[in-house]
Amino acid sequence: MPVDPGLVLGGVAIDGVFRKAYILNKANREGTWVTEGETFMGWTVYAVDSEGAKLRQSGKDLTLELYPKVLPN
Repeated sequence: MPVDPGLVLGGVAIDGVFRKAYILNKANREGTWVTEGETFMGWTVYAVDSEGAKLRQSGKDLTLELYPKVLPN
C-alpha cells in the first residue's frame, strides 16, 4: 500500500496555457502555488487540469483531486 505523502490540493488556476495548483502540506497547512514543471516537497507537478493535479517523485505518481470522491458508508 502506498504511503500518504501528506499533500492536499487547495485549488487550481487555469488561463489558456498557464496552469497552476495550490498544494498544501497536511501537517502544517503551509502551501504554495506551483506551475507545471515546478516541485513542492520533492514532488514535481507534471499536469494540472480542472479536476486536479498530477505529481511525480522517484517514478511514483500521485493524483490530487480538486473534489475527491466520497465513499459511501
